[in-house]
Amino acid sequence: MTAGWLSEDRADSAVRHILDGAEAEFADHGVATTTMAAIARRAGCSRATVYAYFSNRHELRLAVVNRAAIRIADQVATATADLTDPDQRLVEAILGSVAAVRATPSLAYWFTPAEMAHVHELSDSSEVIDAIISAFTGTLNGPADDQVLQTRWILRVIVSLLTMPGRDADEERALVERFVAPASTPSATA
Repeated sequence: MTAGWLSEDRADSAVRHILDGAEAEFADHGVATTTMAAIARRAGCSRATVYAYFSNRHELRLAVVNRAAIRIADQVATATADLTDPDQRLVEAILGSVAAVRATPSLAYWFTPAEMAHVHELSDSSEVIDAIISAFTGTLNGPADDQVLQTRWILRVIVSLLTMPGRDADEERALVERFVAPASTPSATA
């Protein structure tokens, strides 16, 4: 049986192309100035096709950030899975997240001064928070509600390191080890 034009595989492919096009446009031209028409051109489709999947720019931006957050969360979770010390796991997860964003041009651009308003708007999204929680599962302590608050705080730490980097990697590691990890230990949250 041949799949129809609107089959799930075709729709998934269209969404992937649109998100890839949006990421590339955001990296090349910035989030604020990128138009839906530019994203459509980059994705190789019409604006109508982009709007068929994303009703507005905010929804498209959220989808781009959500996909990236899930990808980074998966990378971080894999990289820290064998670490048994919760503090060490948290430190490596935070620093790994920062490094992954910095190494991805389509994400690093979001943390320039011109784009920070969009980061604030999107970082409070429950989908982004859920993706980050998955990366930190087993690292955070306390009831689920506390873990959500801890995740929001960790997200703020990551955004802070991305927007106001330390002098070098050693300083950033020292900041996270000394001030972030101790605040997440059972004695600090009890």
